Amino acid sequence: MVWALDHLGRQDEAEKYLRKALDKQFDAEIAAHLGEVLWKEDKKDEARAVWQDARAAAFTPAQQASPLARRPYDLRHPSVSLWLNSWAPAPGVARRAGPTL
Repeated sequence: MVWALDHLGRQDEAEKYLRKALDKQFDAEIAAHLGEVLWKEDKKDEARAVWQDARAAAFTPAQQASPLARRPYDLRHPSVSLWLNSWAPAPGVARRAGPTL
């Protein structure tokens, strides 16, 4: 539902749901999506802070120090791999991941 709200341009609603989800349990993928929504809302400093928290949760200290870890979309790769390895249809995975791959 949040993904659909985001893609329909209803970022304010998507942000509310994503924040509620993160309040219940922190998840790097949810945080990455929240960062994207915040970025679209021109809340770039908040987005960067959320992405930093997501990187801290998802990566080891050595991985965090890597130049690649500074890019927010790096968190998408593990999710896409998981979906494909779970036998999700590739066209559906591509739609869900969006055009950033």
